[in-house]
Amino acid sequence: MQHPAPLSHEDDAWLAAGLARAGAALDSTAPILRHLVLQEERAVFGDTVIAHVRGMIDDVARQLAVAQAQAGGAGEGVEPDIDEVAGFASLLSANGAFLAAVHGQALEWQLACRLEQDHGVDMVVAPLVEAAIAAQDGDRSAAAMAALVAQARFCQAQRRMQLPLGELPQDLLRIALVTLHARAQDDAEAQSRAIIAERSLRLRFDAERGRLALLRRLVDTLPDLALALDPLHAGPALFLTALPPPRAHVT
Repeated sequence: MQHPAPLSHEDDAWLAAGLARAGAALDSTAPILRHLVLQEERAVFGDTVIAHVRGMIDDVARQLAVAQAQAGGAGEGVEPDIDEVAGFASLLSANGAFLAAVHGQALEWQLACRLEQDHGVDMVVAPLVEAAIAAQDGDRSAAAMAALVAQARFCQAQRRMQLPLGELPQDLLRIALVTLHARAQDDAEAQSRAIIAERSLRLRFDAERGRLALLRRLVDTLPDLALALDPLHAGPALFLTALPPPRAHVT
């Protein structure tokens, strides 16, 4: 396997500045992004990132519309109603937490592409993942293989600008399901379909098999957390998973 090219001082500065900007903008990003997604104004965020955000939100909206249609008796290959998809997408875009999470995935994809193009870091099989698969520790090897498969799914979905409902963490799935009911409003028939659709989606959902949970499991098996804090060695997915959560602001 080709060794990644080392980070330059410019790359170090870029990563540090990016993390600093992300922390400082945490409270203000969602309203700005919501405006850009809804109004198609792209002066602040890059076109590629906005396209990915819109694509993923539209994909989640499409899945909700399909689930709703199937709850009403439609078959597996049903084409969702365009107006329903647009309605779900509008509600999802108006939710700051959901929008910020989708934005984060788009930024991760952008980082993965940059590290692969500039430094040869495989976005699926980073050196740390490869070493963990070959480790004598059975738990670590199994966790690494599961994370690899999940990361391959993520990359495939990102290329298609998709976000499968099964890959959402529980809090974001809850937002999606609330959106399903919000769209029904006072329509008794639509409310009934929303209840059936929610039940079906919950039965198929397993948070422990999602990519974020599998990456966290792999990080927890590492003998030294510092191994995952080198993006060239760990790859962007494990690097971002291993980062400590931001400290709460003290006022």
